[in-house]
Amino acid sequence: MATDNIGVELLAATPFRHKVGLGPTGTLATVRQLPPTLMAQYYFFDSNSKARPYVGVGINYTTFYDAEFNQTGRDAGLSDLSVKHSWGVAGQVGLDYQIDRNWLLNASVWYMDIDTEVRFKAAGEQHNINMRVDPWVFFFGAGYRF
Repeated sequence: MATDNIGVELLAATPFRHKVGLGPTGTLATVRQLPPTLMAQYYFFDSNSKARPYVGVGINYTTFYDAEFNQTGRDAGLSDLSVKHSWGVAGQVGLDYQIDRNWLLNASVWYMDIDTEVRFKAAGEQHNINMRVDPWVFFFGAGYRF
């Protein structure tokens, strides 16, 4: 907390693995992504309140890596898969509930704008497809104040 009502939070997670494909084709490839997100938050009510709802707005940078076609994709003649990194806005709403002087419970919902471009070759010809990931993240946690 920077002040009684202003906070900063960084979402960091282990890499996620996604399947890539089109409805009729099924899974053609997999890709990993890491979406660190930095938020500025505004907490409502007094800092001594048991329940403190908050809202946050911030920025997300998602890096994609280890993109590769599976056997189905290779059999279809697809090659040279790459996924462009993404910058986007993020938002959250949440609630901290103070159990006692040191312990609190937290619940929040995050939205991240993740738009990217998937590039690949099919039969030697380059193709670019715009893809929207745009996840909703639900978080529940416990905190301890020192």
